[in-house]
Amino acid sequence: MEFRNMQYFIKLTECNSISQAARELYISQQALSKAIKKLEEEFETLLFLRTTQGIQLTEDGQYLKSKFKHICHNLEEATHESYNYFNIHRGNLKFCVAPGFFRSIPIHYLLEFEKQFPNLTLEQIEIVDKECENYVKADIHHFGLSTKPWHLQGFQFLPLYREQLFFIASKKHPLAHKKEILLNELLNENFLFFNNRYNIHYRTACFCKKAGFEPNIVYKSADVSQLVKLAAQNQGILICVKHVYEEANREELVCIPIVDENMYWEIGVIFQDFQKLGKNAKLFINYFISKLS
Repeated sequence: MEFRNMQYFIKLTECNSISQAARELYISQQALSKAIKKLEEEFETLLFLRTTQGIQLTEDGQYLKSKFKHICHNLEEATHESYNYFNIHRGNLKFCVAPGFFRSIPIHYLLEFEKQFPNLTLEQIEIVDKECENYVKADIHHFGLSTKPWHLQGFQFLPLYREQLFFIASKKHPLAHKKEILLNELLNENFLFFNNRYNIHYRTACFCKKAGFEPNIVYKSADVSQLVKLAAQNQGILICVKHVYEEANREELVCIPIVDENMYWEIGVIFQDFQKLGKNAKLFINYFISKLS
């Protein structure tokens, strides 16, 4: 038996669907289905029932889970701890990074870390905010550099940097002449929103509701350049951090601070339990804390 197939099986028993398990394992659904099929052929039994409500463990599947769940988890824990014990400041350090993180945090800090610890290879997974959260949820040893999760359930968040949010719009906009803007002045505006894979989506919507109105969202996208382009064409307004404006064609845009103490964007490190992270991960996080303190 290939033990990795058993690890895949245990992960699938903890998820609601093959697609969810495959995402958390960072493999394809086809690869996961193939691994489960091999186990079923090896034990000559059916481990899951496929129903309209999803997958369901059979009685034999329940038995196999009871025998191997703790073994898989203990092996993963022992492997990780042993790796850290014998490979302090050496090896591969894998983590996820959300878009925009190294636009707000100077990239040279990352380069300096690599120079200081040349035997520790950094592997960045560049994914959006919500995928960062899924990555961290998948393994207690995972961590990510991202925005503050909208709901902290199951996470710990270590803030590194807070940045004010701005009103970004066309110079033709009626409010373009103002030096600062109150959020309730945007009551009747058309909003350009990041989609719901980004935490700024929920933060902006919540700010508007607290100001007494529901934002009229005319367009949502994950493509910041597209949102900025629409703002420049006076198709709507965008609430975002200043570097988005600074990296755009400023000739057609204005960038005005919003006067509200809660209108900020916060980035930092997300993880499940800092004490369960590996020594190299703690080294990396503490390095950034020392640079930004």
